[in-house]
Amino acid sequence: MGSSPFMRLISVSVFYNVSTLLMASLYEPYFLGIGMTMAQIILTSAFAFIVPLLMIIFIRKFEARQCISLGLFISALACIVLAFFPNTEASFIARAMAGTVTFLFWMPFNIMYYRHSKKDNGVLGSIYYSIFPVLSLGLPALAGWIAAAFGYPTLFILSGAAMIATLFWARAKVKPKIYQYDWKASLKSVAGLRTLFFIEGFSILSITCIHRARHRPGRQEAVAVFTSLSSGMAMFFLGYGAVSFFRGVLLPLPLALTVDNSKNIVNSMIGREIMIDLGRVCAIGIGALLVFLFDIRAMLIMQTIAAVIYIPLFELKRKALDKC
Repeated sequence: MGSSPFMRLISVSVFYNVSTLLMASLYEPYFLGIGMTMAQIILTSAFAFIVPLLMIIFIRKFEARQCISLGLFISALACIVLAFFPNTEASFIARAMAGTVTFLFWMPFNIMYYRHSKKDNGVLGSIYYSIFPVLSLGLPALAGWIAAAFGYPTLFILSGAAMIATLFWARAKVKPKIYQYDWKASLKSVAGLRTLFFIEGFSILSITCIHRARHRPGRQEAVAVFTSLSSGMAMFFLGYGAVSFFRGVLLPLPLALTVDNSKNIVNSMIGREIMIDLGRVCAIGIGALLVFLFDIRAMLIMQTIAAVIYIPLFELKRKALDKC
């Protein structure tokens, strides 16, 4: 069982999510701590989603194991940038570097994961989506403790080391496989689901709600631990809880719905990612405008509305595809 392709990929996902949670759980308090404004923080998120969109357009062929390895290596370098260059310019560069993982890691991983089974894709999706929320219950708090006890540089260095460990693990578990695609054909392959994926990207984007004022001396460590613990619990209940509670309503999950209706899994995954990233970029743009005109609560209301719309939209799309 442990040597099955499915379990090998699950183990890689666990390693990667551990590394990512250590790296990214404290982005916002770290950025605020080095003097970045809320607008700048939001803009760094845009960099993280524009980069994979550009990569999708200009890269037409990739080899899975090399792609995943490169993504993890670049993420490790991003950790080093954050650890040793605590300034606004370096933070933008690091977020752009980390954004490459959306394409370099997740594209080949998603394709391989769902190619192993054409049955029970909803169940596979439940397992897939549960990994991050379950790990989120404790790891953000661990990241907060490390940052409070030893400082952000230590946290990011450990995160980079975890990325390198994941790289070696992935190279041992992932087989080399070349995939080709055309991004225009990929968009056509998800016709009927594009609106759903766009709203999905629009609704899942989240920015940790932190007071805009600079942390006062002596309180930054406490804020780091509290923010990490509360965001971790939020991700657990919103993520794992949603998967469990809505399982009977929302299965097959959106990613599984893509697979079930796919004629070309590579094009379908690429098309899905294009629309999700477009939704994220648009959410960032509109969210930044709302924060500028009103405050962060307006942006959160917008995201809540998008999330509420997403559920009935998913059901409509699923029923429409079932009739085809």
